[in-house]
Amino acid sequence: MPLTEPTQTTPPNGNGNAAAPPALTSTALTALAVAVAYYVGAKVGFALTLPPQAVSTLWPPNAILLGALLITPMRSWWVVLLAAFPAHLAAELGSGVPPLMVLCWFASNCSEALIGAACVRLVRAEPLRLDSFRRVALFGLAAFLAVFLSSFLDIAFVMLNRWGNGRFWDMWRIRFFSNMLAALTLVPVIVAVGTGALTRLRTASARRYVEGGFLAAGLVSVCVFVFAAGPRATPALLYAPLPLLLWAAVRFGAPGTSVGVLLVALFAIWGAIHGHGPFVSSSAAENALAMQLFVIVISVPLMTLAAVIEERGRAEEAARRSEERLELALDAAQLGTLDWAIAGDRLSWSPKSREILGLLPDDRDHTLDRFLSLLSDEDRSGLTREVARAIEQCDGYDSEFRVSAPKGEVRWVMSKGRAQCDREGQPVRMVGVVADITDRKRAQEQAQARRSELAHVSRTALLCELAAAIAHEVNQPLAAILANARAAQRLLVSERPDLGELRDILEDITQDDRRAGDVIHRLYALMKRSELQPRRLDLNEVVTDILGMVEGDLVGRAVSVDLRLAPSLPVVIADPVQLQQVVYHLIVNACEAMSGQGGGDRRVTITTTRTPEGAAQLSVTDPGTGISPDQLDHVFRPFVTSKPQRPGLGLAICRSIVRAHGGRLWAVNNPDRGATFHVVLPPAVAEVTGVAAS
Repeated sequence: MPLTEPTQTTPPNGNGNAAAPPALTSTALTALAVAVAYYVGAKVGFALTLPPQAVSTLWPPNAILLGALLITPMRSWWVVLLAAFPAHLAAELGSGVPPLMVLCWFASNCSEALIGAACVRLVRAEPLRLDSFRRVALFGLAAFLAVFLSSFLDIAFVMLNRWGNGRFWDMWRIRFFSNMLAALTLVPVIVAVGTGALTRLRTASARRYVEGGFLAAGLVSVCVFVFAAGPRATPALLYAPLPLLLWAAVRFGAPGTSVGVLLVALFAIWGAIHGHGPFVSSSAAENALAMQLFVIVISVPLMTLAAVIEERGRAEEAARRSEERLELALDAAQLGTLDWAIAGDRLSWSPKSREILGLLPDDRDHTLDRFLSLLSDEDRSGLTREVARAIEQCDGYDSEFRVSAPKGEVRWVMSKGRAQCDREGQPVRMVGVVADITDRKRAQEQAQARRSELAHVSRTALLCELAAAIAHEVNQPLAAILANARAAQRLLVSERPDLGELRDILEDITQDDRRAGDVIHRLYALMKRSELQPRRLDLNEVVTDILGMVEGDLVGRAVSVDLRLAPSLPVVIADPVQLQQVVYHLIVNACEAMSGQGGGDRRVTITTTRTPEGAAQLSVTDPGTGISPDQLDHVFRPFVTSKPQRPGLGLAICRSIVRAHGGRLWAVNNPDRGATFHVVLPPAVAEVTGVAAS
């Protein structure tokens, strides 16, 4: 059994002496198990010798050492080797082997075990489990190298001690196949026991025990029939155990296969020793070689088959668990799945997908056209283009569309999918998910309505602040109209009125009336609560319109404006009223940033430029107190303000409006003093379908 790490100190026993730590107990049990197994294995090896051969047909001690090292931590290998030494001496000296030859054989036995275990541990640090093709291949290669190399050392010791009387290669061959057979039949059993693979029998069902009992009884019966059927048993009987060994490989994995192969090997050797079975027709050496090759040849593919089946079983179990977790996640996220076989135009819907798409239980039409027919006329062409593009590029698609529920209700559905292609790049299938996003869409519409209401309230508050400036702007043209009208009256009462001057007076009245009308129109636009009406705009015109409206307010604040407008600014798509609201907020914000300053340095700089990406940019700069570095982004949050008399919603509304138009709004501190607010709006495209607030 493998050694384990010490976990805790055992409390003293009833006699007052400290009990042995778990690690020491495990080490002692490991040493005892190795010593007993090695001694018994040596005795069995001597008993499995075909006379008149001097070498055993199956030599277990080396395989026992190799198996023990494979399941034992490397730091405890010396314990295994040290425990095997007295067992080796007892078994070999008791058989009449000279002491020097005994020591040499122990060295060669240890070399085989160390070479095989080291080869495995160079690739795998943890104990070996023969439950995958890669691990079985690793074990087979390591066992082959270990037996192959150690056999040279073993026969060299034999020749050096003049213990053998045969030729070098004959003795090497006998030793190689004997130890190779032991490694392939005994080591897998030891590994299965040492790594706990057999502990699964404790939790096996009664049906499993019954199946194992029938398999064992059948295999024993067949082996008795084949290998104890007399000296002239036909070689064709060697195929009889194979169905049962395949049964063991398929149903009981590597442990069952190892036990089955070991059982066949023992019966075959027993039959050959007692003159029964197919392996008694030639000399002892030829019989031993034929039997060894037979067991080796059947053990390798059977172990590989068992490992592949176990590996596939684990993969299927992992896939099943992954599918269960995926189904649980999809169910928790209220997602349905789609699977479309492109070549056969066959769509598979999960029950959740059928529920989301409003399919009836008896609907058996599983084609793409049926799927597209569920969509509204406005959205069908868009999804068709997305799917066609994904198939052409072996890429994914992401679309939102509307479907009609059985009761006539229109629901919003989100669908994401990805096309899968073969090695030649041809699309073969498309997998995807669907989700009902009706509630999210309604929430977005409600949020947009709330934002529109908030923006309207903000504009109304601005107009309250602008009341004096607006009154001034309207009063000037009205006063001019009154003065011109009275002048015209005086001209008309004269005997010979000057008609040219009268026409000039009427023209002035018309211009003043238009000026007053423009002011009232802009006031009405700001007061009016309406949906977004995006159109092509020149940002410079928006700036000049707002400056014309707030000119009186700027004069009252003793603020001058430095206007730097780019001559060829890109046209943008925006709602003019909301964009005017943004520009006005930024101008008022700049004025208030200078409210504590006296003197003549009260100048707001308004700049428009074209960005390198082709967008339109507006910058409003003030020489005020600036913004704290840790508050540069916080100023755009709702209810964040340094003015106690204000609610702190202006900049938050401005950023929301700019984002709704696909742009960006941010602030930076100037190198000397004050701050600059930047607005970037994307340029207009050839066709505009609308602007959706975010």
